[in-house]
Formats: sequence, C-alpha cells, structure tokens
Amino acid sequence: MPESSAPISIRTVSVDRIESDIAVLVTETVVVEIPAAWLPPEAGEGTVLHLALAPSSVDTEKLAERIRILQGRQRSGDIEL
Repeated sequence: MPESSAPISIRTVSVDRIESDIAVLVTETVVVEIPAAWLPPEAGEGTVLHLALAPSSVDTEKLAERIRILQGRQRSGDIEL
C-alpha cells in the first residue's frame, strides 16, 4: 500500500483484449500488458479502468536491502588472481 503522503498518479486505461492470461490495456498513446489475474473480477474487454501508481519508500528500501545482500554474496565468491 502507498504511504498516505505519497503522490498518486492515476491514469485511465481500457481493456483492449485478454489473450490467455495477459490483459492488454491501452490509452491513446500507450499499450501495456499485465497479468489478467490483476484485473478486477468484473473487468473484461472494453472495460475502462483507473490505474493508480504510487511510490512506496518502504518497499523501495526493502528491495534496495535485498539487492545489497545479493551483491554482497556475489562479491564474496570472487576469485582473486
């Protein structure tokens, strides 16, 4: 969930089609493919949706820490010549 003070960007998209397990969303200028399972249950072809995007500093920091840990493991396996 986004933090309460995080800015939210809302875009209007429509479901163009669903191919197997992929939903194709479109705006006037952009085509985006997402897992169909992410759609609300009632959404289908032609449904207009509001897509909300919000940054999460908590989740960003968790990811950064995970990357630091993985990079540390990778470095520890380096061979010195």
